[in-house]
Amino acid sequence: PFRTEGSKSLLNARIDIAKCSLVRAAMRLQRSQRRRDDLDEDVDAKIDCTLKQAANLNLELSEIGDDQLLTGSLLVFPGWKKDCYLFSKWSFQAVEYA
Repeated sequence: PFRTEGSKSLLNARIDIAKCSLVRAAMRLQRSQRRRDDLDEDVDAKIDCTLKQAANLNLELSEIGDDQLLTGSLLVFPGWKKDCYLFSKWSFQAVEYA
């Protein structure tokens, strides 16, 4: 039934994935049908509500307690070595960490 043959364990894994996918697809179809049949469900109103909630979010400080702006900097761990770089609009610097 598959284009490429494999071991029995691969076949079983593919069947498990297909079963999971079918369940999720059925759930998506049910949601879609419910939305189509429910005249009270307004997608635009849901989008507006979500945007209003997101407008109240504030990303000024990071969770580790420093005062670096989250939207202005980017912390990068580029490789396997213990080096770290902080990129921002204005500078690039290496950061020491243990």
